[in-house]
Amino acid sequence: MNGEWFPYGQKPDAYKAFWIKVYTIFQTTAPHVAFVWSPNFNGPANNEPYDPYWPGADYVDWVGLSVYWKGRASEWPWLQNTEAPLNYVSQIIDAQGPEGGPISFYQTYAVQYSKPMVISEAAGAFHMGIQGGSALDVGVGREKTLMSFWNSFLFSPGFFQTYPLVKMIFAFEMYKVEDGNTQNDYRATMDLETRKAFVAGLQQLDSTGAVAWASLRNLKRDKTSSSIPLPKQALAAWSILGAIF
Repeated sequence: MNGEWFPYGQKPDAYKAFWIKVYTIFQTTAPHVAFVWSPNFNGPANNEPYDPYWPGADYVDWVGLSVYWKGRASEWPWLQNTEAPLNYVSQIIDAQGPEGGPISFYQTYAVQYSKPMVISEAAGAFHMGIQGGSALDVGVGREKTLMSFWNSFLFSPGFFQTYPLVKMIFAFEMYKVEDGNTQNDYRATMDLETRKAFVAGLQQLDSTGAVAWASLRNLKRDKTSSSIPLPKQALAAWSILGAIF
């Protein structure tokens, strides 16, 4: 809603009015449907602020933010594959470094309003080349590029203790042409070495005992994770698309 690439984007007053209207309808007709307010990440340039689009805590069940690693903001255009900073996702969601925006999304919306948070789309991009043109510099390679992103939060010790309201993650397991016809491959499962490293990370996460893997069929239908039975400190259901903590 706060991006400029759609004709309906960056119209905060109309957006909020329609959001509240639709939310109110669902409250009376389908009250178990959860509404996730998930704006586009407002980077260091501060050209896509969040607050003008906030419909109010009474009309939001979850808050969310999409997080991608393509390269440092200061290095645009991204012509080489590089590793994400160790705390990259913290920089994005909590303004903990130069890649983050001017405010902490996590503190401003999740903590302040006691809302569970979802990382709505998450992935690192391996830049393959320009569509119809030449290949890009592979840089550090596919495995290091993609795994540095996942290691910055999902496989990082202490991340979920620092950000306990982060309850859900969706992996953006896609190939996409974007950013000036750049061929970006976000798929951690596409090649053998990256897939092995990714699976090893999941196995290590499981071995900590803090996560119990489950089927989505076992989750209660409710608006927030507060009603999900937790056999351990966290409950996770991972498919190629997502995890619930």
